[in-house]
Amino acid sequence: MRTIQPEIMIFSVFQSSRPITSNIVEHNATIMQLKGLKIPYLELEGYYKGIGEKSILVQGFEHRQIVEDFVKVHNQEYYLESHNDRISYLVCPDGTKTLIGKLVNVSKIEALKEDNYSYNPVTNEYFITRF
Repeated sequence: MRTIQPEIMIFSVFQSSRPITSNIVEHNATIMQLKGLKIPYLELEGYYKGIGEKSILVQGFEHRQIVEDFVKVHNQEYYLESHNDRISYLVCPDGTKTLIGKLVNVSKIEALKEDNYSYNPVTNEYFITRF
């Protein structure tokens, strides 16, 4: 029998055009809003195009509109949507989706070879997508 995983979305509010201190302020404000709304989340360390950024994992597609609002307000290119089988898509603000493979757990060594990955510091786990 296969394990059913929760549906998740991963996004960031970091912008390369802002100073890191401003990005951290925006990230922390987003976390406070999620807490206020009682939305389950995890803070991750993300790497996008080889640049480190804090990212946020939100559990449950029922919170999609809130994630999409954050993505739009912070002018993000997309967020990652991962289904319970871990098939994953990049979702653009206009709603278009691009299949990017399956979200898989990998070693640190393997993750560091990639330009894009997520790291959960609580569980010390690295994740990438692959076909």
